[in-house]
Amino acid sequence: MFSYKPLEAHAYNYPNKTAAKAGDILVTKETNCKTDCKGLSGHAAIVVDSTYYVHISGPGAHPTKEKLSTWFDSRYGKSTKVVRPTSQYKGSPADAAKWAKNYVKEYKDAVYDITSGNHTFDRTYCSKLVWQAYNFGTAYPIIAPKHVGGLIHPYDFTTAASGGRYADLETVYTNW
Repeated sequence: MFSYKPLEAHAYNYPNKTAAKAGDILVTKETNCKTDCKGLSGHAAIVVDSTYYVHISGPGAHPTKEKLSTWFDSRYGKSTKVVRPTSQYKGSPADAAKWAKNYVKEYKDAVYDITSGNHTFDRTYCSKLVWQAYNFGTAYPIIAPKHVGGLIHPYDFTTAASGGRYADLETVYTNW
């Protein structure tokens, strides 16, 4: 007798064969911005499970959930660092990922805006979305904005992983 078992999506492995984990942070030197964020560098996203990530790509875009393979098959993958919380991190990366996944559902019409404060949800940008997932999803921020209401840069996550003030992050993949 045959039994039916649905096929599960295979976990994505980064190009160095490290398995993707919920809460991983993707940072690239590439950007989709052409006007509103000209002069800013990079792009960030958060991995929400072993197959998908969440981000907002730039002006005119809304938050979306996409397959990790699309990140690494696109120009983003040509210059990417993946960082994740270390075992010393007091929060739960999985909770941050869950927050981000819910954010995309609840704020699917959120618009890209780098001038919005860090505690608003209907206007966001790539690295703010990642920061909010950790700040509101776990109550343990992984980086601090440079000042209250300050802009959170994608590279802030890679700096933290390089031994910055918040050393609760480590690099698990780099093609920088």
